[in-house]
Parts: sequence; C-alpha cells; structure tokens
Amino acid sequence: MAITELFSSCQGIASLPLCAGLLIAAALDMRSRRVPNLLTVALLVGGLVARGALGGFGELAWGLGAALGAMIVLLVPFAKGWLGGGDVKLFVALAAWLGPKAFVTALVAATLAGGVLAIAMLARRGRRALSLREASRSGGVPYAVAIAIGGLLVVLRAGGLPGLG
Repeated sequence: MAITELFSSCQGIASLPLCAGLLIAAALDMRSRRVPNLLTVALLVGGLVARGALGGFGELAWGLGAALGAMIVLLVPFAKGWLGGGDVKLFVALAAWLGPKAFVTALVAATLAGGVLAIAMLARRGRRALSLREASRSGGVPYAVAIAIGGLLVVLRAGGLPGLG
C-alpha cells in the first residue's frame, strides 16, 4: 500500500497520532533508552478515544481488552528483565489502538524486529554472545524501535487502524 493511499481514509488519518507516537518513542529510546510515561499514557488514551470515536462502544471495549491482555501477557517478560517498563507501556498503548487480533500480529512482528535489532547491535559491538541480563545492564536494545516497526507494519498493511471498517 502506498503511503498516499493510507491517508485517504478516515482510519488512515486517525492512525497518524499512533504513527507519530511510535516514531517519537523509537527516537527517544534510541537516544536515552527511555520511553516517557507522558508519551505512553497519551498514546493509550488516544488509542481508546480513536477506537471509540470510529467504531463505537464495542471497539472501545476491544481496545480496553487488548490493552489489559497485553499488560497481563507482558508482565512475565518485564518481571524477568527482558522488557523495560516503558516498552511494556508502549505495547499496552499499541494494543489499545490496534485491538486484540492486530496487536498479536504487531507483537510477533516486533519480536522478530527486536531479534534482528539485537543481532545487528551485537555484530556492531563485535560480540558473539550476550545474555538478556547482560544486554539490559549494558543499555540493552532500544526495543521501542522494534515495537514501532511492528506497529507501523500492521497499520500500513491494514491501510489504517485495523478492524474499524
């Protein structure tokens, strides 16, 4: 799908704040290895408002359910130190925008992108092996980049916010 086609629909235009937020989160995470709470909360609220405005109460409920489900599923990687709190909150906000089905696709895409990013970072550092704990102590992978890739791929493939028309 061409970028110009994406923004020719209401769902495409409504996805602009999500796309911008994901890109900002990725840039901030690359620079400081942090994703600010203000950004993740704004994205969460924006996603719920967009789903409710475009799809009514049912879509708002799907967005809430997806966000809650994402939070529950990602508590384990957070507790093990595999994901930072900002990454989990960014995933939760992304789930609110995408709904459950599209979020799972974005989660898989982000996981694959994160693996590629980690391998690229290791190659750049000239190291063959690095545990997840070592990676988190050494500044880790700016995982918001992978989350942005996963989210943006889903939005571009759907031509806007998935499941809303």
